[in-house]
Amino acid sequence: MAKAHGVEILKNYRFQVSISGGIGPFKFSTVSGLSAESEIIEYRSGQDAAYPSKIPGQASFGDVTMERGVHIAVPGITGLNGLIAWRKHVKDVDLIGNSPVDTITGQTSDTNTVRRTIMLLVYSEDDVGAASYTLYNCWPSALEIGDLDAGSSEVLIETFTVVTERIRRTS
Repeated sequence: MAKAHGVEILKNYRFQVSISGGIGPFKFSTVSGLSAESEIIEYRSGQDAAYPSKIPGQASFGDVTMERGVHIAVPGITGLNGLIAWRKHVKDVDLIGNSPVDTITGQTSDTNTVRRTIMLLVYSEDDVGAASYTLYNCWPSALEIGDLDAGSSEVLIETFTVVTERIRRTS
């Protein structure tokens, strides 16, 4: 167990991703791009000193990239293709008002149903959920399948890029 000043430090290789709407949980090989940034607004009035005040402006959150090995479809096991169905659902939603059928739930959907909450749970060495991050109003903006190469023996990787409107550490 890694400790600094008597406090356990988490390792970055034990985590799980769950997505609202019955998608997952998934075990990705990498998750990257968890970031938040506030715009800096400089303000100075005529009566202030020679330097401006800096105040926080609007916050923005980075796109999150998740990678995993491509799974073989297995009869009777659901959820393996849930991310692909979610991406297809986002692509198929007509933003001018037509409501297609949600490819995940089978119900009529609109632009509000493509947005989901993602929970990222990080585990300690003794297999206890030790830190969690919640990503709000997410939708997949891109899906990329890794290169195919007959001369390689590497794992085929799917890369999902997810847009989020807010990231919060929830524990």
